Amino acid sequence: MNGARDPLAFRAGIAGGVLLAVWAALMLIFAPPAWASWSTGLAGAALTAVWAARERAGLRRLLLSPHLRSGSNAIAFTVAVAAAVALVNVITTRHAYRADLTANKFYSLSDQTLKVVKGLPREVKITAFVKMASPEAQQVADLLKEYKARGGRLAVELVDVDQKPAKAMLYKINAYNTVVLECGSRRKDIASHELFGYQFSGQQPQREFKGEPVITAALLSVAADHQPVVYFLEGHGELATADTSETGASELKAGLERDNNVVKTLNLLKGDGKVPADADLLVLAGPRRGLPEGERKALAAWLAGTGRMVVLVAETTAPGLDALLGAYGVTSVPGLAADPRACYSFGGPLVPIPSYEAHKITEDLQKQGVGIMMPFARGLTIGTVPGGAAAGLLETTPESWAETTPGEGANAPKYTAGKDTKGPLTLGVAVTINAAPAPSGTAEAAPPAEPAAPTPKLVVFGGAAWARNDIRGSSEANSDLFANAVSWLTGSSASISIRAKPKDDRRILLDEVKVRLMWWVTVVLTPLAVLAFGGVRWYRRRSL
Repeated sequence: MNGARDPLAFRAGIAGGVLLAVWAALMLIFAPPAWASWSTGLAGAALTAVWAARERAGLRRLLLSPHLRSGSNAIAFTVAVAAAVALVNVITTRHAYRADLTANKFYSLSDQTLKVVKGLPREVKITAFVKMASPEAQQVADLLKEYKARGGRLAVELVDVDQKPAKAMLYKINAYNTVVLECGSRRKDIASHELFGYQFSGQQPQREFKGEPVITAALLSVAADHQPVVYFLEGHGELATADTSETGASELKAGLERDNNVVKTLNLLKGDGKVPADADLLVLAGPRRGLPEGERKALAAWLAGTGRMVVLVAETTAPGLDALLGAYGVTSVPGLAADPRACYSFGGPLVPIPSYEAHKITEDLQKQGVGIMMPFARGLTIGTVPGGAAAGLLETTPESWAETTPGEGANAPKYTAGKDTKGPLTLGVAVTINAAPAPSGTAEAAPPAEPAAPTPKLVVFGGAAWARNDIRGSSEANSDLFANAVSWLTGSSASISIRAKPKDDRRILLDEVKVRLMWWVTVVLTPLAVLAFGGVRWYRRRSL
């Protein structure tokens, strides 16, 4: 029997191996009923056992052979490597780590979104109805994965409308790429045209995904307890929120609405002349005509109570405005801020780029290292604030000054001693009022009352042109600065941050000479160099 093969054992071994392979495929791929997988596996194991029993003598010689012993090390090494790979996969599956290696962190959620999702007061469910295997579905899915990974109170579900039409009908969805946010009884639908648009940055419009700012705004809307109401004052030549031209402020309104604010307009010369009871904030955006005494009294009375206000001082101060702001220690400096050391290169000294002072409004902008443009800005002085304090937000360099005669040398302003005010100039001020201690009950038993935290009251910017549509379009930081000021005043701290980042365009533009040079280097010279090196090596070995 030495060297003779048992035909029965051979057939049993082949059949057992085939059945075990079928069993492995069933278990790992097809997920059949339990009886099918178990019966196939047991039959394969039984036939393999028959083969091993009939061929035990040959197996013993094989196991004790020198060839097997010499190959055992290789087998053990292979098994160890496979086990290490499996262990790494298990660890990475259970403890995932996400990293964004792009230069501007394009695939990471913005600071604003992170604050919103981490500060959600209640559970929010996000359901995306998409067409699977489409590029749009992949973009939505990737973004929602980031939201889910960052927010513990977010539940995310991706629904294929073609596979689950009943669920789409239940939600009354009639279009792909619709995202639904639910929080309690509140629901907000985001349509596809809100998520996907076009960016006209050249001759050909580019497809743009606007998912993050839209979804973050919807999160604020459905989860917030209250939507702040912001009134823009009218009747004094201010920037108009209904004006969509370059000199209008329609983008200012749109940004506030994206941040869960309700935006309205108010003319105090009409009606009873009082600030509406639902107003959380007033915006006086660059008045050019005077404020009548009756309006000043109404605004002063409102600020003395629970009122909060943002004031943008125009190039020429409106009569009566300094009287209103002076009660809070803020007055404007004559002239326009000129700063040849820190200015916009295409605008000249009259478009300064101020530095940030330490404050809640500016801290995120300072961390990100982004600058704002303040064209035709006015300097502000900070005085004593009765019952409160004022803090600077923006400041020009010591080489700056307030140019009082810009018309005589607008292209090259020059400091005139005794006429112009020397810098540095403050271009933004935030005012807080110290609240009185809360009543402590009976004097005998209650502990001493502690004063409440200072209450935000007023933010003043020395300039209004920086908030126009054209300037905001050139500098995203300008949009952030205004939104941060509004958020600080209304107490919506989750919105104080940087907006989503634009995609970083890192295309290399090559002229004809560089294209030819690259072709010769990569297609001709590099292969020739490899062939020459190989030829030299071959010749040297041949001559040995």
